[in-house]
Amino acid sequence: MDAPYEDVGQGQNTSSSRMITAMIEVFALASTLVGWLAPTLPYIVSSTEEAAKAFGTKIGEAAFEKAKTLYGLIRPAFEGRSSALEAMIDASRAPQDKLALAALEQQLRKILADDPGLASRVQSFVDANSASGNIIVAYGERSSATGTVSNSVVITGDNNKVS
Repeated sequence: MDAPYEDVGQGQNTSSSRMITAMIEVFALASTLVGWLAPTLPYIVSSTEEAAKAFGTKIGEAAFEKAKTLYGLIRPAFEGRSSALEAMIDASRAPQDKLALAALEQQLRKILADDPGLASRVQSFVDANSASGNIIVAYGERSSATGTVSNSVVITGDNNKVS
């Protein structure tokens, strides 16, 4: 009986396999970009320089400069794409709105898939600027974030006492 699909894992149809791998990489990269940019977009896109400096001081000058550089890499690709520009503006106005961020991520997927050169440059930037390969963002009131925690107890909340 013939199989209804080709066994990509056995080296058949390697072109399709490469295409699928490339799309998975684009999806992951778009998600990473949104994670890096979301907290900073209001300050990068439409803020005064004074407010941007204050925010940069709050999160750290190096982190803010990386976000600005990343924005500078991708921003030209948004020109002529009204949906992408709208998604960027919406996300900058509401950086905690999951739907706005999802729309931005979708537009980034399209942009990166359409421009493999840009995707490569952005991936290189992300790789060079990710210490552990993981990006952790705690954004918003009462947010908390951590890297790997083991053999520990993490306590959050108000008026907690540890004895």
